[in-house]
Amino acid sequence: MISLINLFNGMLWANSSMLIQESDKVSEPQELGPVLEPDPVAFSFQAPGWYFLGILVFLVFFYSLFRWIKKYRSNTYRREALRKVLELNDRDSEEDLSRQVLAVMTILKNVALKRYGRNTAATLYGNSWLKFLESKSKNTQFSQLEPMISRTIYENRPPNKNELNKLKNLSIKWIKTHA
Repeated sequence: MISLINLFNGMLWANSSMLIQESDKVSEPQELGPVLEPDPVAFSFQAPGWYFLGILVFLVFFYSLFRWIKKYRSNTYRREALRKVLELNDRDSEEDLSRQVLAVMTILKNVALKRYGRNTAATLYGNSWLKFLESKSKNTQFSQLEPMISRTIYENRPPNKNELNKLKNLSIKWIKTHA
């Protein structure tokens, strides 16, 4: 058995010394010839990945269209309210100016009822109503106009044109930006 092990070790040493001798040799460059390139792959839409991509684009388009239509329909109340506010004409009669303030406040109340529900918006009036409007949109300072609104509604005294225009512009901004 010992002789077998010695024979095996001898073979290992012989092979390793032969490997060391071969690695010491410097190989000379050989002429390999021109590099063979494969033919170019032809482009085609027949691959299954293109069908998948086409279906995916199709689905994303129709999903986006569906979302846009849904959002457009849900904002119909905004467009109608804006149209009503913009249709109010500035006339010089005091009675007409008072009527316009009442109309703007009615439009705002209707928008709030549609957006926030009767439980939230229906019971609000006066200063709490104006604070509610301010809380639902940025940079709409309705409380600055509270004296004019109170005079017009409760004391039946007409506003001046500048106050009315300020109320209209603030209302338009609120209708466009309320959350």
